[in-house]
Amino acid sequence: MAEATVLDDKALFLYLGRWGSPTPNAAVPKNGFAETGGLHHNVAAAAYRPGTVVSVYQDGSGTGRRGWSEFTYLQFNDSETTLTTTVVAKNMCLHDVLLDPYSVTTDKEGDVADAVVSGQVAYTISAMTSQYYGWFWTGGVVPVDYVAALNGSFAGVGTAGDVIIPIATAWDATTLALYNDFSFTTITAVTDVAIGWVGATAA
Repeated sequence: MAEATVLDDKALFLYLGRWGSPTPNAAVPKNGFAETGGLHHNVAAAAYRPGTVVSVYQDGSGTGRRGWSEFTYLQFNDSETTLTTTVVAKNMCLHDVLLDPYSVTTDKEGDVADAVVSGQVAYTISAMTSQYYGWFWTGGVVPVDYVAALNGSFAGVGTAGDVIIPIATAWDATTLALYNDFSFTTITAVTDVAIGWVGATAA
């Protein structure tokens, strides 16, 4: 397939609700989703129930595109250890069926077949340590106003109007070191399960 295309964050949209409905009464956590003080994000012991979904809204007055977004509390596992022991923001993760329902991985060597079928994808919002818990962007517009590290480009193949699917790919070493094993490409068959779409890049 083609080499990775850099896409502006304002153009990317993930379908909502793939990890469940927003958890009742769940709100933006203390110090934000990507806090670095060890309260709830990138922590060894879960501070929230795994699978907790928080829905937020960007009104368009900030950097991000107007619309709803979802964050889900998940466990991160099996980073691509051949290149990195941790990941950075904007790494695509898929559900690892060898572990619990709320465990995700960046490693294509794991058993990730059901993620391609279910369309469950999650993007890291910061560096993550393997086996640790934290928040992931899992739906809606890119929540740049809530996590500044999601601003900028994402790796994938697609242009405005394309419906996209997850793919385990073999990027070149430079790209793989930044994005690990998963990215997205355009839908090509009726058996492909869409995860979202690419809109026009915002001005």
